[in-house]
Amino acid sequence: MRNGYGDRPGLITYINLGSDWAERWVNVGSKFAGYTIHEYTGNLGGWVDRYVQYDGWVKLTAPPHDPANGYYGYSVWSYAGLG
Repeated sequence: MRNGYGDRPGLITYINLGSDWAERWVNVGSKFAGYTIHEYTGNLGGWVDRYVQYDGWVKLTAPPHDPANGYYGYSVWSYAGLG
């Protein structure tokens, strides 16, 4: 997780070096708590938003590392609606 600074919001990167899809509950702390975050790479196959619980927990997903089939093993998340 990168906190950001000033008007830069920060982000969460979930890396998966495995050959299967990965999904995990992670605690991203208070920075994103209570907000909806968006996956900005498109690596999950479309528009994906997740709500971060007020205690900072959110379930994130990352595709497998399988470039031959168009999967690159990571997802990048930040506040929804940034651009």
